[in-house]
Amino acid sequence: MTNLIIELSTIQNRIVDLYKSKYNHKSKESAIIDIIEKAGEEFETEDLTRDWKEDPATEKQIYFLNKLGIKLKKGITKFEASKIIEENKKKESKEEDY
Repeated sequence: MTNLIIELSTIQNRIVDLYKSKYNHKSKESAIIDIIEKAGEEFETEDLTRDWKEDPATEKQIYFLNKLGIKLKKGITKFEASKIIEENKKKESKEEDY
Protein backbone atom coordinates (compact mmCIF):
# COMPACT_ATOMS: atom_id res chain seq x y z
CA MET A 1 0.00 0.00 0.00
CA THR A 2 2.82 2.38 0.85
CA ASN A 3 4.45 1.77 -2.52
CA LEU A 4 1.17 2.59 -4.27
CA ILE A 5 0.83 5.85 -2.34
CA ILE A 6 4.42 6.80 -3.19
CA GLU A 7 3.84 5.93 -6.85
CA LEU A 8 0.62 7.97 -7.00
CA SER A 9 2.36 10.89 -5.34
CA THR A 10 5.18 10.71 -7.88
CA ILE A 11 2.69 10.62 -10.77
CA GLN A 12 0.75 13.53 -9.28
CA ASN A 13 3.91 15.62 -8.92
CA ARG A 14 4.95 14.83 -12.50
CA ILE A 15 1.54 15.87 -13.85
CA VAL A 16 1.61 19.11 -11.89
CA ASP A 17 5.16 19.86 -13.08
CA LEU A 18 4.21 19.23 -16.71
CA TYR A 19 1.07 21.33 -16.39
CA LYS A 20 3.01 24.11 -14.66
CA SER A 21 5.54 24.38 -17.45
CA LYS A 22 3.03 23.98 -20.29
CA TYR A 23 0.74 26.75 -19.03
CA ASN A 24 3.47 28.96 -17.50
CA HIS A 25 2.25 28.78 -13.92
CA LYS A 26 4.51 30.45 -11.37
CA SER A 27 3.80 27.89 -8.65
CA LYS A 28 2.64 24.31 -8.22
CA GLU A 29 -0.32 25.61 -6.24
CA SER A 30 -1.61 27.74 -9.13
CA ALA A 31 -1.14 24.77 -11.49
CA ILE A 32 -3.14 22.52 -9.15
CA ILE A 33 -5.95 25.10 -8.89
CA ASP A 34 -6.04 25.40 -12.68
CA ILE A 35 -6.14 21.60 -13.09
CA ILE A 36 -9.04 21.33 -10.65
CA GLU A 37 -10.95 24.15 -12.33
CA LYS A 38 -10.47 22.65 -15.78
CA ALA A 39 -11.53 19.22 -14.51
CA GLY A 40 -14.66 20.78 -13.04
CA GLU A 41 -15.54 22.28 -16.42
CA GLU A 42 -15.56 18.78 -17.91
CA PHE A 43 -18.57 17.73 -15.82
CA GLU A 44 -22.03 18.77 -16.81
CA THR A 45 -24.89 19.03 -14.37
CA GLU A 46 -26.75 16.40 -16.39
CA ASP A 47 -24.01 13.86 -15.66
CA LEU A 48 -24.18 14.57 -11.94
CA THR A 49 -27.95 14.17 -11.74
CA ARG A 50 -28.31 11.28 -14.16
CA ASP A 51 -29.90 8.25 -12.58
CA TRP A 52 -27.23 5.54 -12.32
CA LYS A 53 -29.86 2.96 -11.41
CA GLU A 54 -30.67 2.34 -15.08
CA ASP A 55 -27.03 1.75 -16.08
CA PRO A 56 -26.09 -1.84 -16.93
CA ALA A 57 -24.76 -3.93 -14.06
CA THR A 58 -20.99 -3.81 -13.69
CA GLU A 59 -18.76 -6.74 -14.55
CA LYS A 60 -17.99 -7.17 -10.83
CA GLN A 61 -21.69 -7.34 -9.97
CA ILE A 62 -22.37 -9.89 -12.69
CA TYR A 63 -19.34 -11.96 -11.68
CA PHE A 64 -20.40 -11.95 -8.03
CA LEU A 65 -23.99 -12.91 -8.84
CA ASN A 66 -22.84 -15.68 -11.17
CA LYS A 67 -20.50 -16.95 -8.45
CA LEU A 68 -23.52 -17.18 -6.14
CA GLY A 69 -25.31 -19.23 -8.80
CA ILE A 70 -28.00 -16.63 -9.37
CA LYS A 71 -29.62 -16.67 -12.81
CA LEU A 72 -29.56 -13.21 -14.31
CA LYS A 73 -31.99 -11.70 -16.74
CA LYS A 74 -30.54 -10.11 -19.85
CA GLY A 75 -29.89 -6.40 -19.36
CA ILE A 76 -29.88 -6.40 -15.56
CA THR A 77 -29.25 -2.91 -14.19
CA LYS A 78 -26.83 -1.73 -11.50
CA PHE A 79 -29.75 -1.10 -9.17
CA GLU A 80 -31.31 -4.54 -9.69
CA ALA A 81 -27.96 -6.26 -9.19
CA SER A 82 -27.29 -4.17 -6.09
CA LYS A 83 -30.65 -5.13 -4.55
CA ILE A 84 -30.04 -8.85 -5.20
CA ILE A 85 -26.56 -8.62 -3.67
CA GLU A 86 -27.87 -6.79 -0.57
CA GLU A 87 -30.70 -9.31 -0.14
CA ASN A 88 -28.21 -12.16 -0.38
CA LYS A 89 -25.91 -10.55 2.21
CA LYS A 90 -28.83 -10.11 4.61
CA LYS A 91 -29.86 -13.73 4.07
CA GLU A 92 -26.31 -14.95 4.74
CA SER A 93 -26.09 -12.78 7.85
CA LYS A 94 -29.30 -14.28 9.26
CA GLU A 95 -28.06 -17.80 8.54
CA GLU A 96 -24.83 -17.08 10.45
CA ASP A 97 -26.82 -15.93 13.47
CA TYR A 98 -28.32 -19.40 13.92
